[in-house]
Amino acid sequence: MSDYTLYDITESIAALAELIDARPDDHSPEAEDEQHVDALLDEFLGKLLPEKVDGYCKMIESIKAAATAKRAEARRLVERARVHENTVSRMVDRLKDGMLAIDRQAIDTDLFRVTVQASPPSVVITDEQAIPAEFVVHTPKVNKSLLKAVLKAGNDVPGATLAEGNTHLRIK
Repeated sequence: MSDYTLYDITESIAALAELIDARPDDHSPEAEDEQHVDALLDEFLGKLLPEKVDGYCKMIESIKAAATAKRAEARRLVERARVHENTVSRMVDRLKDGMLAIDRQAIDTDLFRVTVQASPPSVVITDEQAIPAEFVVHTPKVNKSLLKAVLKAGNDVPGATLAEGNTHLRIK
């Protein structure tokens, strides 16, 4: 692999392209200069750029694999946290049930004070359809697929435009 950066390579190719474009139509420069420019262009396009692109693609694949592994590890850790939270919940319930069974509202230890307290009232929904509209919150959501189709058809929609000209890189 060369010591050239991708930026160096693309800048050199652009500079060589400018040299070629700047040649007069009669191709008056010395044949040796033309051969030198052609040789440099062949080196950058034929060897250095593909090598650098290979390196970039290998690094991209490596980073994608690392991200996938980290996502899998994050899922594993989230599951472990859920297991711990469930264990804590069961332990709290057992401790409370035990205190209620022996009719104790408080227990003092050297490290903790544990008390059974009444919780504030909570709402229990028994029939969501029967709840009056004033208590129901609706979050609006834009149907982007339909909006895109309408905009593509040439119609104007206030508050939306169709962005074109974006590109993406596909690595196979």
